[in-house]
Amino acid sequence: RVPLRQARGPLGGGQAPVISNFQVNPSSVNYNSSATITWNVQNADQCYLSGGIYNNQNVNNQSGSMTTGNLTGNVTYTLNCQNNFSTATQQASVSVSGSAAPIITSFYASPSSINYNQSTQLYWTVQNASTCTISRAGAGSVNVTPNGAPYTTAQLTQNAVYTLTCQNSQGNSTSAQTSV
Repeated sequence: RVPLRQARGPLGGGQAPVISNFQVNPSSVNYNSSATITWNVQNADQCYLSGGIYNNQNVNNQSGSMTTGNLTGNVTYTLNCQNNFSTATQQASVSVSGSAAPIITSFYASPSSINYNQSTQLYWTVQNASTCTISRAGAGSVNVTPNGAPYTTAQLTQNAVYTLTCQNSQGNSTSAQTSV
């Protein structure tokens, strides 16, 4: 009898690639932070990284690390390694918590110059905010909507500085001022 030949790989002549480690560290980051992608591979001729800022980018076929860049949302990365015999694929994810701080793109009074004992209106444009307040020194503050609906000031008898403070659901806040 002739002994059967043992196959050493999918096609009988080689070994399939093995991804022994593929991870994103840390696997959870704050908004606009980065993480590091690392991998270790055996028996691969080529490896490609996809996800986030990478689109089938050719990477080291044995081991390596790359940064994710600043993240603003959850991302799943895929490492695809191959040789003449087979392909190996693994995925690793990073979750992002928090959100962008509010951005006040405009805050102004119209008109910005008024006569004694007159009022004016304040206007604003805000992104990424869930609440806003308008305040004036010595006069307290009032809640306003983040969408920029006009706010009518009290009748003023002197120059005044108004402060718009906006906050998002994560507690991040930003402020801007305008003078009348």
